[in-house]
Formats: sequence, C-alpha cells, structure tokens
Amino acid sequence: RKMSRARAICILIWALVFLQTAPLLLRPMTRRMGDKLTCMEYFNFEEIPNLPYLLLVACMLGFFLPVGIILVCYVRINLKLCQTAKENPLTVKNGHHHRAFTVILVVLLAVLLCFSPYHLNIVQFMVRKILYQPSCREQQAFKMSLQITVAFMNLNCCIDPIIYFFAFRGYKRRLLRIFRNSGSLATSSTAKTPSESNS
Repeated sequence: RKMSRARAICILIWALVFLQTAPLLLRPMTRRMGDKLTCMEYFNFEEIPNLPYLLLVACMLGFFLPVGIILVCYVRINLKLCQTAKENPLTVKNGHHHRAFTVILVVLLAVLLCFSPYHLNIVQFMVRKILYQPSCREQQAFKMSLQITVAFMNLNCCIDPIIYFFAFRGYKRRLLRIFRNSGSLATSSTAKTPSESNS
C-alpha cells in the first residue's frame, strides 16, 4: 500500500512540475536584436497579465515549498538513522549512519547552493516590480544575473551524479577497477609494439 501511495505522489509531483514548466516549453525564449539572436529571453513573458504575482506563486510552489518538505523529510530520516544507530551499535561501527548523514547533508547543500540564487533573484526583482517600475539599468542587471544563476542551477545536474557515485564504496571500487584494467591494457599494448617492430 505504501509503494502505491509513493508512486501516486511521485506522479502528482511530476504532473505539477510539467504544468508549471509548460509555458517555457510552449513559448519561444529567443529574441532577434538586429542581426543577433539572443536566447533565454524571459522578457518575452512581459505581456502576461499579473506576471510578478504568477512568478512569486511559482517560486513558492516550485522551490520554497519543496525545499521545506525536503528539509522536514531529511531531518526525519536523520532522526530515524540516529534511533537505528542507538538500537543497533553495529551500524555505528560500520560507519553506515555517518555516511548516510554525510550524503544527506551534501545533497541538501547542493540543492540550496545551486537553486537558491536563481529563485531569490526572481523573488527580489518581482517584489520590486510590484512596488515600482524598475529602471533600465536594474532590468539589465537582473537579466545578467539570470544568466549566472541559471548556470548555477544547471550545475546541480552535474553535481548530483558525482555525489551519488562517490557516496557508495561499490561504485568507487568499480571505477578503480576500470582504471586499472585500462592502465594494464595500455602498458601491455606499449610493451608489444617494440617486439612487433623488431620482428
């Protein structure tokens, strides 16, 4: 019953994420300026009514609420790990509890460091846009900061596999084995070439 409930929750979350990002998929994010074509043009959405309010709601539902849920879940997982470690001292000796806590902490820090700048940047600019009309210089600064914060956000796609890969000893051993095998193949091939050339 719990597995079916977990699947239903995952499907619901993916559906909500798809609905939230659908405007980005359906609208062009390029703009032609003379003979140049620029990309990631968020200002193509300027004609949407009540855009600042919509983006603030999107940030709340798409970032701050999930981060809050992640924090609560990770705290509960860590408390459960601590309880398990007290009940079973072998987990402390094996280091499983410490390793799991480290992975949780690193993943959480990666999410916060990669995604927070972008969403905080959106929030601060939209709040200013509600209060007054930002100047051209402020809009240019916001546009430039978007490019930087989007790059930080995309960096998470590279960091997560590295974290999960090196978090488990089995993967590290497999990687070292691959490197050793490739190194032995390289040395054997170089050793064969002189004898082959003499023959």
